[in-house]
Amino acid sequence: MIYLDILFFTNWMIDYLILVLVKKEFFPGTGNRRVAVGAFLAAGTYLLWFVRAGSAPEAIRGAAAICLVGMILWWTFSVRSLRQFLQAACAALGYTCLMGGACY
Repeated sequence: MIYLDILFFTNWMIDYLILVLVKKEFFPGTGNRRVAVGAFLAAGTYLLWFVRAGSAPEAIRGAAAICLVGMILWWTFSVRSLRQFLQAACAALGYTCLMGGACY
């Protein structure tokens, strides 16, 4: 049995660390509270995505996950250009892979 609260808080901590690393590299003016809320939203969307497994085809779930991550990055860092967004997305993906996310 998976305890959803432990899954949520573990995911929140990892998302917070990834967003802090992206913030430090590209958006030093972003506040820590905004990053924490962004990580909270990311962990919540992952929890909803996880609970709804099997209810939609994998391609749709994958596309939804990419869209949600994009919206969270866009909101957290108040990205103003596509170039900034792509840099932040590449950095977030890179940090995720470096932290073991590529194993998933």
